[in-house]
Amino acid sequence: MKIELNLQTRDRVFRHSSAGGKFQRIYAFIGDSLIDLYLRQKLFQIYFDDLKYASIERGILASKRSLSYISKELSLHEEL
Repeated sequence: MKIELNLQTRDRVFRHSSAGGKFQRIYAFIGDSLIDLYLRQKLFQIYFDDLKYASIERGILASKRSLSYISKELSLHEEL
């Protein structure tokens, strides 16, 4: 699965006034929830006939190592 993030969107996320502010945890929670929803929707579409495999794949994708890889693919580490 190719991962892409619009550079303008990425820049807006890291430069938004809420980044690092008191609402950071709320936005992090919402962001995590949206990523989880996106993953579930895509895996459901791809593995509709084998939802057990979709569940296994979701666990792999949601691991810290996978999220670290995705972060590097999107160059998010350069913003921190």
